[in-house]
Amino acid sequence: MISKNPKPIIGMLHAPALPGSPRYEGDWSSILSFVLKDAETLAKGGVDALIIENYGDLPFFPDKVPSETVAHMAVLARTVKKKFKLPLGINILRNDGVSALAIAKTAGADFVRVNILTGARLTDQGIIQGKAHEVMRFRKKIDANSIRVFADVAVKYSSAISERTLEAEVEETLHRSGADGLIVSGAGTGKPVDLERLKRVKKIASEVSVWIGSGVTVENIDELSPFSDGFIVGSSLKPSLEAPIDEKRVKKLVERLHRGRLV
Repeated sequence: MISKNPKPIIGMLHAPALPGSPRYEGDWSSILSFVLKDAETLAKGGVDALIIENYGDLPFFPDKVPSETVAHMAVLARTVKKKFKLPLGINILRNDGVSALAIAKTAGADFVRVNILTGARLTDQGIIQGKAHEVMRFRKKIDANSIRVFADVAVKYSSAISERTLEAEVEETLHRSGADGLIVSGAGTGKPVDLERLKRVKKIASEVSVWIGSGVTVENIDELSPFSDGFIVGSSLKPSLEAPIDEKRVKKLVERLHRGRLV
């Protein structure tokens, strides 16, 4: 359970380009300061949890990331977790669920996000194949069964290689791959989810949690809330994707959701 609050908001921490990536600007301390400041803003704004990802590391590796990425993300995650007493998630882009679990175990984090846990998708990194067999065995190996694995269904910035039903994808992600929860997103970062698709995923998933992974705003959260168990929010909380989180935007979204909880 991420939070005692119904339908919690998970605030996204977009880490700038890390050492080793093409866009890294050579100042590690500024990256740490940026992430900690965003975490502080989200915490003050009232979010229920945090999630950190190596957002600035474009172009992404399709699966396994290098050791320097793992090391620096572990430092960021551990520092955030020690400073802010909120549940923390890890996402290692593009699809390194094993490294995400290793970082989560080291940092004391509570959950990970895996973009493609099962099957295969066509992405800008090429064809990415799910590695549920590795992810779930590694979780067992490092005694991290308490760390929940949330997996995307038809993740953003990807398309199916062959026609598959939504029912099959949901059922395979949950029952054959072992995901603890599902994430539904729009076509890209900040893009809204398709409401009818969200409804279908929620119906198929039954009692398993379904999270919205992109496009949540003050304007649409009331409409989306009945068909979701929580929200992962980042881009709508800042004036641009590279900018810091805006505390006023965070508070406005949290207050809007809180009003919805009371009605």
